Amino acid sequence: MVDSVDPEKLLDSPSYFVEHYIGEEPFEYQEDFMDKDNDRKAFVSGRRVGKSRTAGWLALWKAATFSGAEVLVTAKAQRQSMEMFNQIVNEIEDSRVSKEQWGIVNKTRTEINFDNGSRIIALPVGRDGSNIRGYGGRNNMIIVDEAAFIDDSIFQQVFSPMMAVGNGDFILLSTPFGKKGFLWERFNDDSWHTVQV
Repeated sequence: MVDSVDPEKLLDSPSYFVEHYIGEEPFEYQEDFMDKDNDRKAFVSGRRVGKSRTAGWLALWKAATFSGAEVLVTAKAQRQSMEMFNQIVNEIEDSRVSKEQWGIVNKTRTEINFDNGSRIIALPVGRDGSNIRGYGGRNNMIIVDEAAFIDDSIFQQVFSPMMAVGNGDFILLSTPFGKKGFLWERFNDDSWHTVQV
């Protein structure tokens, strides 16, 4: 059971949500990345430092605390998008609250539906981005794992139009892959909040 929480802080601070609902204390760089008030973020690091877990926490925070939120978890390949989705499922199962308290009304291999109308969906980008067309809009969050390995044309032709609608969050995660491409450009853009570990 969760201790009493401050509802206002819950909406403003994903790390507060993680501490009270997941039962974990994020590292300082995870807390910084989650709590920074910016809707465009990029997290670049080597493997096994918690970037996917951080993004999974953000996905759960968004879906659980905002009604009608749509969280799209994507990557170049199905296997990668499912890795993060499975991380999210594990966080729910290992959390301090029950499945009923999470408000989960339906769960499939690639989607979780919540009783507040929110959902988390895992899909691969695919070769041309056609798998994810049609997602996005108001109150959404798009998480792109291993973003450095996705063709720039997909960011320009698919992601950019998706994020131009509404007031959603756009989160890029990746291991480094050279000083080029969409992720590199955004990582060096002052309007983006970036973390490198």
